[in-house]
Amino acid sequence: MIDTNQMEAILNCIKFIRARHQNDNLLFMPQSEHPNIKTLIKMIKDGSADINEFLSSSCTVRECTSALFSFLRSFDEGLLPIRAQQLIKSHNRNIPLKTIALDTLGCIIDELRNEKQINFIITIELLKLMKLLSTEGSLKPTEILCSQGPYFLMPILFDKNVRK
Repeated sequence: MIDTNQMEAILNCIKFIRARHQNDNLLFMPQSEHPNIKTLIKMIKDGSADINEFLSSSCTVRECTSALFSFLRSFDEGLLPIRAQQLIKSHNRNIPLKTIALDTLGCIIDELRNEKQINFIITIELLKLMKLLSTEGSLKPTEILCSQGPYFLMPILFDKNVRK
């Protein structure tokens, strides 16, 4: 379970990525055990208040995304509520994708806003980041033009038994 200090560290990482990203398809890909990545993972786990200083002085966006991905992937429980995971994973033949998406978003809001505030905040911020990184610079807001890297984050939204 993610605590408040860890959430703040995660949100600081997301702000850092937003501020410094460039069109890079290697974002969120696991990297070798670079010392900065190990340090950053530890800082996220500890909910370190010094994370902004470390990010600004020592890290690249790739290192930050790799550390964030590694930290979030370490949990058995996904960020999405089980009901939302089931909606996405079920066989939804003859149901428009827009309906499934809206039902899933409604489920996320209903279940996470009240019960798991921390997961709700992180999920919403990660989804916003994924949208920014994958559509920035495109002519249409639904067109994926830039980095596909954020889609490596998709598995962390689901429980480990669903990820397979």
